[in-house]
Amino acid sequence: MGPMAFLVAASLAIAPPPGPSPAPSPAPSAAPAVAAAAPAAERTYLADLDVPGGTLRFVLRLAESGDATIDIPAQGIDRMPLDVSGKPDGTMVMRLPVPVPAFMELKESGDRLEGTFRQGTFSSPIAFRAGSPAKPQDPVPPLPYATRDIEVRHPAGHVLAGTLVLPAGASASARVPGVVFITGSGPQDRDESLMGHRPFLVLADALARRGIASVRCDDRGFGKSTGTFADATSDDFASDARAEFEWIAAVPEVDPARVGFVGHSEGGLVGPLAAASIERAPGAKARPAFIVLLAGPGVDGAAILKEQNTAIFRAAGTQGEVLDAIVRTHAALVDAAVAGAPDAELRALAEAAVDAQARAGGAAEAMAAGGGRAQVVEGVVGQMRAPWMVRFMRLDPAPALRALRCPALALFGERDLQVLPSQNEAPVAAALREAGVPATVRTMPGLNHLFQPARRGTLDEYATIDVTCDPAVLALVGGWILAQPPRSR
Repeated sequence: MGPMAFLVAASLAIAPPPGPSPAPSPAPSAAPAVAAAAPAAERTYLADLDVPGGTLRFVLRLAESGDATIDIPAQGIDRMPLDVSGKPDGTMVMRLPVPVPAFMELKESGDRLEGTFRQGTFSSPIAFRAGSPAKPQDPVPPLPYATRDIEVRHPAGHVLAGTLVLPAGASASARVPGVVFITGSGPQDRDESLMGHRPFLVLADALARRGIASVRCDDRGFGKSTGTFADATSDDFASDARAEFEWIAAVPEVDPARVGFVGHSEGGLVGPLAAASIERAPGAKARPAFIVLLAGPGVDGAAILKEQNTAIFRAAGTQGEVLDAIVRTHAALVDAAVAGAPDAELRALAEAAVDAQARAGGAAEAMAAGGGRAQVVEGVVGQMRAPWMVRFMRLDPAPALRALRCPALALFGERDLQVLPSQNEAPVAAALREAGVPATVRTMPGLNHLFQPARRGTLDEYATIDVTCDPAVLALVGGWILAQPPRSR
């Protein structure tokens, strides 16, 4: 579940101000663009820049030609070209081509680059060390299972492009369980790539090694999938998940009586919607045998956004009257959007919310100083009017959870600041009790929204943690799926 795109207390205004986006994302606002091919020879450096409320991971690449690019995973920036010049004393001056001027002045010292980062009124020392941003859990060939590219054709006409993973030994005479992965909010690729991590790739790898097949697809209108993302809602994504479920249930090597969903964040909302749709369908050839909800919401989206907003700013160190104003103005904006307030009223409330955040410092202050306030406000208004956002804010997950007819595993991260367990665990557990299905509901200690071991749970930490998904979660999910009985029609 991504935070509102204008919640920027814990970062700098590196990325361009958000435009009208149909969905927030963690860091979630969108998956990073596909990187260009790496040059034949380049040096890679890593730095963690201290900013108000946290840190930002920078990945700097220097080519032999003198060209340079930078990645800022937390802001979806991938290989942004830098303007590089030099001073007589050997200092490299690197300008980031962003609306609010940003510069780095760096000097080489052994295998390090040390200097200063400046943007607007913000200035901080920065030290790059030689290193690679590779994640240790990413699977490395040769792999002990088979993968192949697939296309799932939706009844509405669009095509969902994805990857089928088949464990070793799977065959028509030795069928295996199957999983459909459902991504979180914002346009996501099949691996749910964000902040330098690929959670669904890592989870699919772990499941395959335990004998579980899976399908994961790029979201409609994103990656290699066709269709339109901008006007899609959670209900549309549920119809996509259902199409993928029906597709994998027909794979000869997969047991159609042991197919289920694994949804993360918004995917934990979409999964029950898809399952409910299948349960209502007369003559369905297969029905969900299980469902796994990873940081899935238990309350409506408006409540999620309010609690998320408060938690993120509090974790960034905002307090007192400044925090009170941020919470109050944001809540008023959300309530007005839910009620369908006129544009003029919504714009005025958006201005108040952005101004309240600017007083907390960080990116909002830098944007305002750079003349970006009007763009930020219009981006917020566009977000709040987007079909996805309107539906999400009004959507109560309880009816779909109560309609489940299969076992459920619901996991939360103790340090999740996006879908807080204190707000969501009890409602999910209550709805599953009403459903009368076998259910395991658990909060995993020390983990964040991505189920990484985290110190604070803040969004800026995602990119700086090497672990993509805690091994205990990988083991728990795989073992639980294998323990579920086949589902009769």
